[in-house]
Amino acid sequence: MSRQKRFLSSTSLAVKIAIIFVVLLVVVFAVFRAGGFLKSQFDKYITTIFKSLFAEKISEVGSESASPKTEIPKQQNITEQNSTPTNKPKEISLESLTPSSFSDLFSGTGWIDEEKTTLYHDLMATAFSFRPVTEWVRQESIMSYEEKNKDSECIKQNCLSVNGAALFLNGAKVELPAEIREGEIDGIYVKILGEKWAVGIISYKNEKYEGRVYLFDGLSFSNVSQSSEPLFYSEYRGELGFGGSEKKWLAVYGGYSGAGYLFYEGKPAEDVSKFLQYRIMGGGFYPAVISAGEGSETRWYVYSRTENKPRLIKLFGSPDGEIIGALDFSDNLRGQFSRVDFSVSSVAGSLTTLKGSFITTQGEKEVWEFKDEGFEIPEKAEGVSLNLNTYKAEVRSAVIAELDGNFSESKVGFYLSNDGERWFEARFGEEVAFPNPHGTKLFWKAEFSAGPSGSRTLFPPFLDKIRVDYRVKFL
Repeated sequence: MSRQKRFLSSTSLAVKIAIIFVVLLVVVFAVFRAGGFLKSQFDKYITTIFKSLFAEKISEVGSESASPKTEIPKQQNITEQNSTPTNKPKEISLESLTPSSFSDLFSGTGWIDEEKTTLYHDLMATAFSFRPVTEWVRQESIMSYEEKNKDSECIKQNCLSVNGAALFLNGAKVELPAEIREGEIDGIYVKILGEKWAVGIISYKNEKYEGRVYLFDGLSFSNVSQSSEPLFYSEYRGELGFGGSEKKWLAVYGGYSGAGYLFYEGKPAEDVSKFLQYRIMGGGFYPAVISAGEGSETRWYVYSRTENKPRLIKLFGSPDGEIIGALDFSDNLRGQFSRVDFSVSSVAGSLTTLKGSFITTQGEKEVWEFKDEGFEIPEKAEGVSLNLNTYKAEVRSAVIAELDGNFSESKVGFYLSNDGERWFEARFGEEVAFPNPHGTKLFWKAEFSAGPSGSRTLFPPFLDKIRVDYRVKFL
């Protein structure tokens, strides 16, 4: 073969290889997108094409260069190799399931299994706790109604009194703090706390009610907010009430949606407004506050001085002194009495006795005792839900995502189930994957243990919200 012929032949071969290479790139891209059978056939066709188009030229060039003949190996068919059939079901990951959520604020018991639940539900406080042990006893002796003067409070010979929008000490007008403007004052309230007075001033400003609270020693005011800022803000008009001692006392704003703060010497003020929301406040009232017991065993009672709105609310605490729950004891007052007034008669262990001076709706005067023995520990203290899953779906997993309440003196366990028969411990925030993937229901359960059955406690559990997040596979 001449040099020219060899050159042309080599050039022709190079052009063919370049053209075929471009075509192969397009084909390879299309084949690998299709995958499976096409890829398998492509391997066979590649070998055949190379052999038929280039065998002669390879042999020709190889004979001139004395290079050994190169064989193109057959590629392994990976798709066929991994296609061994299996009867093992495909596992469904939690990520492929549909998420859902259920929350209960316990404003009712529509989602509670009342046959299995032994906890006490307070409709006004919208919460679960142990059942309170209380008794109302009418006294035989008829005494006059003891109405307390809400506008004057005396420490020894010094009397602090309110007249309209002005404050007087022993008849002399007291200059109010600089941040108070007389034209904005809506009400002034005073109460003795040890050797000082609590003074509350409500102002109406920019379509909002602002409540500032001070301690007054007869000479100067000290804002409990430690600034000139109000302690309370509300769009609802309300009145202020105080109670306790100089070292530990409670301030309550009695608006449509109430608010409150507990002041405890050496500790930051505790916001207890969540226990004084619109339902338990009954539209708002002028609050009076009394306390019974000392230290961590202090019990708080808030009652209404507003005519034709009798209320009695108990706020109870934990061993560290914080307020952790509320109950409403107004059922025996509503519809029977137009005005009520309470004072502490005695405290003995867990028993608190309040004396009540009442005026009936017919205008008659009566005296009652309210006995509060704390809370009874049930033999089996538990709360159980009804089925929460309303979908036609399998519930594969669930987690208790939110809890609101306090269980400081109670051993508590929460459990979840997707069939109502097998229960699995559910630690807060930890997802439970149910072993039975075909369960189509969802339940939560809470079990409490706080001491011997039938005994009394001042520190019950308090549960006022739960949220369960869960994942389902639709059928």
